[in-house]
Amino acid sequence: MTKRLFAALLAGLMCWPALPVQAHKCRSHGCAPVCASSCAPTQCAAPYNVVYVDQTVTGYRTEMRTRVVPTQVTRVVARSVPEQVKYTEMVQVTVPEKRTETYYTCVAKEVPYTYTVNVPVMTPRTVQQTYYTCVAREVPYTYTVNVPVMTPRTVQQTYYTCVPETVVTQVPVCRMVSCQVCDPCTGCMKTSCKPVTEMQAVQSVVMRQVAQTREVTINECSYRAEQKTGTRVVYENVPQTRSVTINECSYRAEQKTVNQVVYQNVANTREVTINVVRCQPVEKTATVYRQVYENVTETVNVTQNYCEQVPYTYTVKVAVQVPAPASAPCAPVVCGH
Repeated sequence: MTKRLFAALLAGLMCWPALPVQAHKCRSHGCAPVCASSCAPTQCAAPYNVVYVDQTVTGYRTEMRTRVVPTQVTRVVARSVPEQVKYTEMVQVTVPEKRTETYYTCVAKEVPYTYTVNVPVMTPRTVQQTYYTCVAREVPYTYTVNVPVMTPRTVQQTYYTCVPETVVTQVPVCRMVSCQVCDPCTGCMKTSCKPVTEMQAVQSVVMRQVAQTREVTINECSYRAEQKTGTRVVYENVPQTRSVTINECSYRAEQKTVNQVVYQNVANTREVTINVVRCQPVEKTATVYRQVYENVTETVNVTQNYCEQVPYTYTVKVAVQVPAPASAPCAPVVCGH
């Protein structure tokens, strides 16, 4: 069955390009023959029909899998190697040694000291002192004030009122219109609906503001200057004199003598024994360990990820042309081809 479907599909694909060239020629399927040089009134339908059959197809998909692979790895291994090293060490040696040192002794003694001091002397004295007394007195003065005066006045006032008004506007309206359309596959006429946009007049009422005037009486405020007289209190400082007795301070120089203690450092010598530290070189031998690094190769198991193509089957729809029945209807032919 599958071989027959593939043979029918191959035959349909080979005959497919010749269909548009022979579309204006009628075949013997119930229609009268027409001369090729003139326009034919009718045209026969295509001699083949398209049907869809199921076909099993094998595909491949990629799957991720893991595996263990033995791999040689080189790593660095450290080990300690002993070595004999000779070195010189400075050893401290203490040696007693006699020296003469100088030391100081603090000795206190009294020394006479003469100094001058200023002794304050208070002397009473009578002087004239001026002081001020605050005296209050009233003084008349004149000042100006503004008195408000209200005067009625008639003015024109503008106000707005809302007046209804009918306005006609064009509104786009969409409606569906039926029309005849030729089917490009079968060549038959069919009726379909398509949207058509038209402008339609719509009346609406809007409120418009209209300005109007009217007379109103308002109170206009003005100011009138008036002179007024008042009394205010003024404070003045009046100078006065009086006799006061004050103590006048003066200084008198006097000589004084006292004994003060003075400390002096007296130098003395003595013989002392001290320990002197000296360094002597001494040769010694020690064992040290040196780190040696070596490359060691070993085999370890490493987990790797790899991709593998796995086959699978699925079903698809395949278009196959089969011969049409003998009683296929004819479609009208347009002249001029």
